[in-house]
Amino acid sequence: MPKVSIIVPVYNVEKYLPQCLDSILKQTFTDFECICVNDGSPDNSLAILQEYAKKDDRIKIISQENKGLAGARNTGFKYVQSPYVAFVDSDDWIEKNYLQILYETIEKTNSEIVICNYEEYYEDENKFVPNILPQERKISNNDNLASKISKGYAQPTVWTKIIKMKLLKENDIHFFEGFNNEDSPFTSLVFLLSGKIAYVDNILYFYRIRNNSIMSKKHKVFRDKVFNFMNLIENIIDRQMFNDDIFKLTYKLLFWDLSGFNKKIYDDNVRQSVLNRALNFTKKIIDNKKYISNKNLLKIKMFNRMLKVFRIKSFVLIRILKNFIF
Repeated sequence: MPKVSIIVPVYNVEKYLPQCLDSILKQTFTDFECICVNDGSPDNSLAILQEYAKKDDRIKIISQENKGLAGARNTGFKYVQSPYVAFVDSDDWIEKNYLQILYETIEKTNSEIVICNYEEYYEDENKFVPNILPQERKISNNDNLASKISKGYAQPTVWTKIIKMKLLKENDIHFFEGFNNEDSPFTSLVFLLSGKIAYVDNILYFYRIRNNSIMSKKHKVFRDKVFNFMNLIENIIDRQMFNDDIFKLTYKLLFWDLSGFNKKIYDDNVRQSVLNRALNFTKKIIDNKKYISNKNLLKIKMFNRMLKVFRIKSFVLIRILKNFIF
């Protein structure tokens, strides 16, 4: 059994895939498997994967109809044989000691997660920008549940981490499918349910930013960011971990995120879908009133009522009110 499994979702990346796979196969740490999920790629990506698999049996290929990035990663989970899992996106690449440092650190510290720094590569400008996690965004033993969720959203990327599979399996942690920005709720749940977390200062990952990437479609990304946050909080409610501290964070972020729709989303159909989702979301909190104080229950009831009465126009009202409430 390999010591680490790397999940690589693959879709329409024939131009970048060789660099990604080469960086994985050149690792100084060699006891790993690389699970490549071909997510219905229409280009030559599958042929490239098959060519690499012929040369190195650590490359495992799983093919499926297109399910998106989250769906591909969830499929990858089903085939993991190792006690630890790491992620590499198929248009990115890693330092040759990426696995070596992360694996040795997680073993030495007996942690459930180890996190490294990364560098952004702006393809159009051929420019590298270091992304160093500041101390205030690192999770400590003193952080409460709300703080862990907040910091999870502040450091969402799954590909800077090695994670103990036991943590994911025992807590049924997976990616929410059908949305962009799917890393944030996943990492927030991982942080929320984990014990010890370790950090290394090394820059070990290189994240490529290209104009036609998923994350560059800002209109859909902004909407999905809000949807994913609601998915996360509902999941926490279902786990019976919701409390007043998490409510305060939820209430604040809802105000700030929904207020942005008047600036960033101009399609009324999209606004309507967000309104309906927000109404269902606030109703779920109200239905689970045992987790929060009467004061906070009154707040969310008023919020829900405002959405019902003012409908899409409530986004304008939220934008005005946020400056007085927070």
